[in-house]
Amino acid sequence: MGFSAIKIKLGPLRMTQLAGADEQQRSQLQCIGRDHVAGIAVNGAQQLADPCRFRDGRVVFLDHRRQRSFEVHRWISLGARGLHGIAKHLSAALAGAMCGFVNPAAFDALLLPGGHRARGMREYLESEILQRHVAGFFDQEKPVAAICHGVLLAARSISKRTGRSVLSGYRTTALTWAFENSAWSVARVTRFWDPNYYRTYLEQDGQPKGFMSVQQEVTRALASADDFRDVPTADTHYRRKTSGLVRDSMDDKTPAFVVRDRNYVSARWPGDVHTFAKTFSGMLK
Repeated sequence: MGFSAIKIKLGPLRMTQLAGADEQQRSQLQCIGRDHVAGIAVNGAQQLADPCRFRDGRVVFLDHRRQRSFEVHRWISLGARGLHGIAKHLSAALAGAMCGFVNPAAFDALLLPGGHRARGMREYLESEILQRHVAGFFDQEKPVAAICHGVLLAARSISKRTGRSVLSGYRTTALTWAFENSAWSVARVTRFWDPNYYRTYLEQDGQPKGFMSVQQEVTRALASADDFRDVPTADTHYRRKTSGLVRDSMDDKTPAFVVRDRNYVSARWPGDVHTFAKTFSGMLK
């Protein structure tokens, strides 16, 4: 099924309508959800109340050919597992539906989160739809933030203007091979039943160790290998930044390593997230 239009709200960003709807359709659509709830089109004053339950009401999907709808007749409480299952299937449907309807000009910025494990990350990293939209944000010079594996998604996104990775010409950091290899080594003992938990891609025969790591693939997409930035050994807080044992906080940025280059900011892992978020927030003012 193809959607004609959809409204969403992402985090603290302003309520935004995607392109592609005529005036009649726009009048039927409204944003649903609160600050951290992505929404789908609904009619009237009905809305999704929060991430774990649906408000009684008629949920309307607008199709190119005809209007489709279904009824939700009662409050439905969902546990985390149930919510994840519904979100997974819904997001897959919306991803296909939204293809061609995301207009970067209608958004303030783009945030690319990270993660780990092949089963959880490959669909995200390999999505041509996401890569196309990421490239659109870079080509319009919108603020973009990427952390951990999110940088790899950016690296794989090809600019229509240059025909190269959107990160070509930018300085960036990402999940470093030192961090990825350290977690992989520990997991062989602590997660012996799933030793590759912290590796999204493994090297093939003939490839050197680390060739398929986040750092190495991102580096291959850059204009120069020197554009991949890691903590300088001369940094006063080098040990705190590189041990993998200390994380930053709202009041202590010394363990963090964040790289900003023009409209783009990147970070390595969750231990950088407070400083990363502050930097990104400053770009939106």
